[in-house]
Amino acid sequence: MDLKDLYLRQRISAAAAAAATSPEARLAHRQLAAGYASRIADFDAPNEERYSSTALKGTSEALVVSPPLDGSRGEVAQ
Repeated sequence: MDLKDLYLRQRISAAAAAAATSPEARLAHRQLAAGYASRIADFDAPNEERYSSTALKGTSEALVVSPPLDGSRGEVAQ
């Protein structure tokens, strides 16, 4: 998975945690977001999968995601 996909999944998980209606769902999504944040921090492109949603040019699935603007690594507090 490329870095853009990791940032996207981390942001989606963090948003899902914020919108969760139960403590269990909130915790599960926070853990997912933290896992993605850890993978982002330890990202090593040669060892990551070669699939990228941005490779699907001309489709609605091609996304560009930038890192957090506040300089953080995207961690979610538990």
